[in-house]
Amino acid sequence: MAPDPEHKDDKANDRLGFLGWTGREIGVALWSSFLAASLATVLFFATFDPLSLYDDAEILREAFASRVGGYTLGFFFFWSLTLLASGIAVYLSRNGSSGGASKEPSDRP
Repeated sequence: MAPDPEHKDDKANDRLGFLGWTGREIGVALWSSFLAASLATVLFFATFDPLSLYDDAEILREAFASRVGGYTLGFFFFWSLTLLASGIAVYLSRNGSSGGASKEPSDRP
C-alpha cells in the first residue's frame, strides 16, 4: 500500500516541542540570545558601574547590594530581551517562507 500523502509529516510533527517548535529552533533562539546578552552585558557594564546605578532607583537597592548581583540582574534582563527578539526572528523565519511574497527575481515584472 502506498503511503498516504496527507500523513507524510507525522514523524516530523512527533518531534515538535514547545508551541510546535523543533529542538533545533529552540536551541538557536536560546543560544543566539545568550551570546547577544553576554555581549550586551559586557558592553553595558564596561560603561556603567552597577553600584552607581542604584543611587536613583531605590527599588533595586537590594539587587545591586553587590556588583555581582548587579551583573547577574543585568545579564538576565538582557537575556530576556534578546530571547524575545531571537524568538520572534526564528518564528518569522519559519513562517515567512510559506507565503507568496518571496518571488524569484525572474518572476518579478
